Formats: sequence, structure tokens, C-alpha cells
Amino acid sequence: MTTDVLDLPEEQRLRLTAMHEAGHAALWHQAGVRLDKVLVRTATEAEQLGVRAAGQTIVGAKATIRLGDALAVAAAGERAEDRWLRESGLWTKARAWVIERHAARDRLHACYSAQDAHAQLTFGERTGHPYDYTTIQADADAWLDVVWDGVRRLADALVHHREVDGFAVPDLLSPAHEGTATPRRAVRGSLPARGITVRRRPT
Repeated sequence: MTTDVLDLPEEQRLRLTAMHEAGHAALWHQAGVRLDKVLVRTATEAEQLGVRAAGQTIVGAKATIRLGDALAVAAAGERAEDRWLRESGLWTKARAWVIERHAARDRLHACYSAQDAHAQLTFGERTGHPYDYTTIQADADAWLDVVWDGVRRLADALVHHREVDGFAVPDLLSPAHEGTATPRRAVRGSLPARGITVRRRPT
């Protein structure tokens, strides 16, 4: 099982899940999409509830955003996990492989978003191309840099409460309005401004 390869206690696995969902939530918020709620569970709690997902970030009403934003959102959970592992001195190649495996659904969402905008997503075959996932990951990293302290605060709240209402997310992300004056495209303007419609769904 991937949890065996991850080789972390349940408390740290919960923290990883919280960082993942906080990464998604932060970029949804920065893209101007209202969130319904964000929630996390331990593996034990998820099993008791009979659900597979240990975390969910659920968007609210339908919204239209740039394709580049949607792709960065998809990559943000995995990138937030990777960054937290590195900052905590816990990163290994095996753990990086696990979080990539766990982000398979996010990558699938990215593919669907690209298809909706009549674009083709690649994974390492076109380094530097705006629709190659390596570029999208770099884009997500640049955006996370802007709101990283807020991502950590939101993750703390998720670990403590297990669920955060969408209306509380903006204050947790930027109580001092950090990063709100720096939209993602000002940080890294690599992705074309195609638009897609986001419907209410978990990520």
C-alpha cells in the first residue's frame, strides 16, 4: 500500500492531506472562485465513514476562470504537499512518488479542464510549453509562494477542526491581505488566457 511507502504516522499523514487541500483552496480563492467548504479526515476516520477521499475542497457556485488558473489549482495540492515535506525535512523520493500517485485524480481533472478548452495536456514531453504539466507545476509553485503562510494557517485549522467553511477561508489565507494584490498571472504569465467554466465539484 502507498501508506506503507509513505512511512509516516497518522498525524503527519493528516497534515499532508491538510496541506494538499489548503493548496487547492488557496488557488481557488486567488482565482476568484467561491468555496463551499474544505474538509480533511484521517485514514481511520475515512474508513469509519465509508469514504475513499481523505480530503475535499468543494467549490460553490459555477464560475468561469482562466484555463491556466484551473490547471494551477489542479497541481497545487500535490505541490503544497511536496513543499511541506521539504520544509519539514521529511522529503524522500519514495514519498514524492506517493504524493504523485495520490494526486492522480487532480491530474485527471487537469486533463478534463484542458480538453474543455480544446487544449492538449502533456506530462514532461514538452518542457517549457504552457500546457506541459512541468510548466503548470512551476506556475502553481509561484502562486503558492505568494500565499504560503496562509496555506499553512488553513492547514492548521483543518487539522484542528477537520472542516472549514468556505466563508472562513479568505481570512485564514490572508488576514493581513497578504498576496491579494498579486494575481497569479503577475507572478508567472506563462499560460494563455483561455477560459473554462468550473461547476460545483470537489477537488
